[in-house]
Amino acid sequence: MSNDRLHEHFSALFEGTLDEGIAQQVRFRMESDTELRNEYAKFCSMMEALTLLPEEKVELPQFLATVITSKLEAAHSNRFSLSASSLLSWFRPILIGGLSLALFVGTIATIRNNAVSPSKVQASMTGSTPEQVRRLDEITIDLVNGSPVLKYISSGPKLVKISSYETGQLLKQFDVDSKELVCPLQNREVLTSAFEITASGESVRHFIVIPGRSNETELKGSGDIVEFAKVIASRFDTTIHLRVQTLSPIQWDIQESNPSIALAKVIGSKGFSVSEVTPGLIEISSPR
Repeated sequence: MSNDRLHEHFSALFEGTLDEGIAQQVRFRMESDTELRNEYAKFCSMMEALTLLPEEKVELPQFLATVITSKLEAAHSNRFSLSASSLLSWFRPILIGGLSLALFVGTIATIRNNAVSPSKVQASMTGSTPEQVRRLDEITIDLVNGSPVLKYISSGPKLVKISSYETGQLLKQFDVDSKELVCPLQNREVLTSAFEITASGESVRHFIVIPGRSNETELKGSGDIVEFAKVIASRFDTTIHLRVQTLSPIQWDIQESNPSIALAKVIGSKGFSVSEVTPGLIEISSPR
């Protein structure tokens, strides 16, 4: 395993969510690689230092992206060392005009919330366009670099929750106050998993079905609409967004080689609508 690949596991190792077999490989490499061990120590110091910073709501200046980009380029050219203390000193010059270090903490918190521990984070602020205004309080799913991302633009104080369909466990929750929530979703399991998304005042039930690392599944069976969606997602390696009123019972026998055709054949006659939003993402809506 290359050092670049090992670096990708630092966050999960720090959070304690890394697969134990992989975690043992990383620890074994660090025992024999002083440089790698020091890099992980710096990473841990940075994360621990960030957890001590206060949380607060901040307004994001429009010039922030440009400033950060220029700072990153300068840091790269100078071979900047990302220790905890130097990282904080690097950010101080751009965190002026009411922008505090809490912004960076919020970014790190959002990334770290991919773990399954319940959490609350402040959503990021974005400008509103006429299209966005028409979509207030609507739960949507996009694919970004092939991975599903939850988006929700609230009209006021709302609580958004993400729970496991299989266990009912609350995985994440967000307080969203007239802002846009953008939350990457990830299935770390071998088998296909489903997540239920709920928002204050939302009457329709939303489920996001994400394929796992294995596409082995029984192509003939019965269950509710979510179980059927899991079979389709696993069989065709595609993400499915369900908008349903109730978990309707379904019987299926999949023989088709196209997910949209397979879905339409089984649930089309029941009044469900099926649409391929983009390659790799299908949306299913129950009859109104």
